[in-house]
Amino acid sequence: MKRMLSATFGLAALGVMLVGCSTTSSSSSLDRGNMFYRNSEYVSAADAFSEAIARNPRSAAAWNNRAAARLRMGEVNNAIADYNKAIELAPNDAEIYYNRGNGLVAAGQYKEAIADYTRAMSLSPNYAKAVYNRGTAYAMLGQRDAAQADWSRAIALEPRHRGAHEYIGEAYLALDNLPKAKEHLARLNRLCLFSCEQYRDLKKAVESYEKSGGKVKPTASN
Repeated sequence: MKRMLSATFGLAALGVMLVGCSTTSSSSSLDRGNMFYRNSEYVSAADAFSEAIARNPRSAAAWNNRAAARLRMGEVNNAIADYNKAIELAPNDAEIYYNRGNGLVAAGQYKEAIADYTRAMSLSPNYAKAVYNRGTAYAMLGQRDAAQADWSRAIALEPRHRGAHEYIGEAYLALDNLPKAKEHLARLNRLCLFSCEQYRDLKKAVESYEKSGGKVKPTASN
């Protein structure tokens, strides 16, 4: 299997995770790049991945990983260009479509991101992260019904998905359904045990809603 870096995000955060392992001739450069990446040394990581690309230009993993580093460096357009090349080399890889979708969200291209998440889901029907992130992209476009449907599906696929519980809880607040929002707050309380960001954010939203008599509601940019 190839080693790839996967970008994940919520409405207000962008991060990455490492999956797989490398068996190509450029594995040494890939491994060094991954090590730099884990240490948040993104410039050095991008350089190592560029070396891996020079050694094996047909390594989709190298193009994908350099894109992840570039995204962290704020080079969104360059990252998307690298993801495009990775998809050219591996057109049936759901993970790369998912990753490019995250890059497109960072670029504010939500409709294009939705298309990539949908493609990732067609290749991997139970891809909970892609379902969740597509819901987030819908929310950024103001399409709350579609967003809520995706977040509900993400929870069905991955019942412990904290982000989905947070955002669907906020969606219920926007619909003036306080009891349902509190249901998801209670689930987060059980999932997080000793509190977590998603629980604290939804709790704050619920408290603001209650104190304002339902006048203060979450928005897609929160």
